[in-house]
Amino acid sequence: MLTKIAEFLGIFYGRTWRTWLRFPRKNARSRVGLQGAALAPSSRRLPLCVMMGELNVVHSEGEDIIVIDRTPATAVQTLVPLLVVEDIARSVEFYCEKLAFTMTANWEPEGKLQWCRLERDGAALMLQQACDEDGVPPGCGRGVHFYFTCLDANAEYSRLADCGVSLNPPNLAFYGMNQLYLKDPDGYELCFQNVAPEK
Repeated sequence: MLTKIAEFLGIFYGRTWRTWLRFPRKNARSRVGLQGAALAPSSRRLPLCVMMGELNVVHSEGEDIIVIDRTPATAVQTLVPLLVVEDIARSVEFYCEKLAFTMTANWEPEGKLQWCRLERDGAALMLQQACDEDGVPPGCGRGVHFYFTCLDANAEYSRLADCGVSLNPPNLAFYGMNQLYLKDPDGYELCFQNVAPEK
């Protein structure tokens, strides 16, 4: 029902995020000036009312008033993961010499590399040297996999094998992706994959 109400109000779009806020009904009458609007007075059944400003009261649930925030989310351009590594020089060598990434930015306080950004075609990631203060988290990278969509995982396998990387050939997943798995020096799970051609 709430979804249908949200759709009716025109606030259910792909680039709209919704946050559910709860205000006790007993305080509803006194809450004035929230985003330039006043909440509806207390009653057994809260009527559907469109508020002024950025917050809409759309429904009541038990003793609470349900509010939807319809502020449009800003456009997201890229997602770049930051990997904390034990030996950044070793990681740079692996990603640049083996995986063909290029370093496009870096930070070297006192001439020692502590952070860098690596790019390959449309993919990017950042590396940060673990410091004594932070330490390397136990099970670093555990549970997180990085998937790189490429044109041909088989060709990437051959290239990496020629570079001396020890890895297994790609496997065809049941959902139709040809996938090549490997780990970086810190144990982060990487996968180069492509859509398998139909047979």
